[in-house]
Amino acid sequence: MILKDILGNIDFTCNGTLEKEITEISTDSRNVNKNTIYFALLGTKTDGQNFINDVIEKGCEVVFCEKNWLKENTLNSNVTYIGVENRQKDFAQLSSNFYSNPTKDMIMIGVTGTNGKTTSTHLIENILKDNGKNTGIIGTLYSRYAGKTITAKFTTPMANELQKTFKDMKDNNVDSVIMEVSSHALKQYRVGACNYKVVVFSNLTQDHLDYHHTFDDYRESKGILFSELSDENSFSIINRDDPSANYFSEISKGKVITYGLNDNADIYASNIELKMDGTSFLVTTKKGSIQLDLILVGKFNIYNSLSALAVGYALGISLEDCKKSLEKTSGIAGRIEIVTPKGHPFTVVVDYAHTPDSLENILKSSREFTKNNLICVFGCGGDRDRTKRPIMGGIAEKLSDIPVVTSDNPRTEDPDFIISQILEGMNNNANIIVEVDRKNAIKRAIESAKDGDTVVIAGKGHEDYQIFKDKTIHFDDREIAREFLKK
Repeated sequence: MILKDILGNIDFTCNGTLEKEITEISTDSRNVNKNTIYFALLGTKTDGQNFINDVIEKGCEVVFCEKNWLKENTLNSNVTYIGVENRQKDFAQLSSNFYSNPTKDMIMIGVTGTNGKTTSTHLIENILKDNGKNTGIIGTLYSRYAGKTITAKFTTPMANELQKTFKDMKDNNVDSVIMEVSSHALKQYRVGACNYKVVVFSNLTQDHLDYHHTFDDYRESKGILFSELSDENSFSIINRDDPSANYFSEISKGKVITYGLNDNADIYASNIELKMDGTSFLVTTKKGSIQLDLILVGKFNIYNSLSALAVGYALGISLEDCKKSLEKTSGIAGRIEIVTPKGHPFTVVVDYAHTPDSLENILKSSREFTKNNLICVFGCGGDRDRTKRPIMGGIAEKLSDIPVVTSDNPRTEDPDFIISQILEGMNNNANIIVEVDRKNAIKRAIESAKDGDTVVIAGKGHEDYQIFKDKTIHFDDREIAREFLKK
């Protein structure tokens, strides 16, 4: 394709010809050729503009950069330079243009929030699939569509990778895409050119402050998904019970539908019954009421189910059809996943809970079906928000009978230092077990469990690896737990 044909909706200045043939776009200076657009993005560690001369030496003839860069540097007459104001936002638009703006022809559904994104997207996917839609899903676990499953590197991929996936989805007749949208992706405009029909806000609690630095910035980044809706008939599905609900409702450009556990929401649950093997409640909407009996357990899964039902409601799917899909949905990998066989004298649960709010949720939910002691194995990731470590320590001590403090993914940090920060939020009572080796921590928890106990192994969920400073090893909490359950 010709360069001039993929510059729609981009405000730019140009030095050079727009008649160049383009076959690919790249932000990697190591991966360019004559027909590549090199887009010099600003990264977290370095600026892509530092490598412009390098890519030109490799034969690249089209470069995107900031307008100011053009004024301050000597330009090569053989190269076309495109100057833009907002590199991240314009990169998203260019990526969409390059792949023929695929999201314009699909129903796009984005789910954001601190917790619940993965479960909610899968519940929404099931409702749409059961009602005749050819779906694709993108999130923490994978991208999945048309019989393909591609393991995820990020919750929300980079803009060019994302648009390439959308194009492949479209070519495979996918008509509806459900995706998790992270705060990083929103702030970096990775989804800047996506045309969302429905967006969902699950909740907002402390997380990612290593990146955002303040809670306000974290919330404002999430808000971009709602404030930049372009479809006049779009919908914003908002958890009315969350303290940030009013903020998201007020900035939304879509029609707002709220959900929650109180009758001030448009869609709400009542007559709730929480059980070890499921959850029952009555859902009331402006179109009537319906009883749900779910396989999913825990109060937080009521919220996840309500958000999914609200999406179906917004898209005109009947309550009865939503009910059929929700009631047959079993658990999601690594989300309150019970790894003990039926009839086992105690229960072992693996969950992805890695924030204060999600840890509190899983422990409170597990307490509801625990007859005796609740044992919690958990840690905190390295190179991430340090302020949540003592908070999580305090939650584990308060809500479990035996907290087992261990490593998560320490990355470049000293695991012992991370644990010391967790312990700052605890009173160091006699029941606390500290075991830096995660495998040994799981072993000690399972060996200490007695009839009627529940062991919650929190933090990694579906992950099958553990990241250290100098290596990444295979490590799956579920495999490790089953190994010790056999002994």
